[in-house]
Amino acid sequence: MNARHGFVFVTEDPKWIQKVFVGGLVMAIPILDVIANGYQMQVIRNLILRKPQPLPAWNGIDTLFGNGLRLSLAVFALYIPAVVLQVIGWFVGLSKLWQLVLAAVNADTNTQVALSTGSYLLKLVVSGLASLLSLALPVAFLIVPVMALTCAKTNSLRRTLSLWNHIKFVLRHLENYVLATFCVLFMLLLCSALASVVSGITFFVVGLGGWLILSIGRFWSRMMWAYYLASMELKNA
Repeated sequence: MNARHGFVFVTEDPKWIQKVFVGGLVMAIPILDVIANGYQMQVIRNLILRKPQPLPAWNGIDTLFGNGLRLSLAVFALYIPAVVLQVIGWFVGLSKLWQLVLAAVNADTNTQVALSTGSYLLKLVVSGLASLLSLALPVAFLIVPVMALTCAKTNSLRRTLSLWNHIKFVLRHLENYVLATFCVLFMLLLCSALASVVSGITFFVVGLGGWLILSIGRFWSRMMWAYYLASMELKNA
C-alpha cells in the first residue's frame, strides 16, 4: 500500500478541484453527508475496478443518497449499542469500586482480612468486566471504515453489520490499517489546524471559510480511506 499516494491520488482527476469542493459542501451539511457516504462507496468500487478516473461526477444524487443511507444505518446500528456498553462499563466500574471503598471504611478489625481477600477478587472481576465493556466504542470506531468497504462491495445491510468479518479484515491487514489510520488522522489534524487559523482571522465571513476547509478535510479523509481500503482489498485478490 502506497501511503503517500493516498494523500494525493484525488489530484490526478482533471476536475478534482470541482469534485472535492462539492464534496466539502456536502460534508458541511449534517444530513447531506449521507450522500458523501454513497460517493465514498462509489470511489471504492472504481478503485477496485482499477478505473483510471476513480472520482465519479456528482450525478445520480438519489442513488448516492440511497447507498449512503444504507451505510449510515449500519454505522448507527453499531455505534448506539457501543455507546450504551461504554456507559454501562463506566458506571459498573465506578459503582462497584465505590462500594468497595465504603466497605473498607466501615469494616471492623475482625473482618479486615476477609474483606481484603474478597474485595481483591471483586476488583478483578469488576475491572475485567468494565475493561471489556469500555472497548466497545474504540472497536466500533476502528471498524467503521471497513463497513464502507463491505457496503460498497455487497450493498447489503446485513453483511455490513458482520462485525467479526470486519475485525478479521483489520487483523489481516493490521500494519497497513494502522498506517492508514494515522495518515487519515494526520490529514484531519492538518485541516483542523488550517481551519482554526482561517476562522480566527475574522468572526463570521472567514469563519465560514474555516468551516468549509474542515468539511473539505473530512471529505478528503474519506477519499483517502477509499484508496487505502481498495488497496487492501486488491491485495486479497
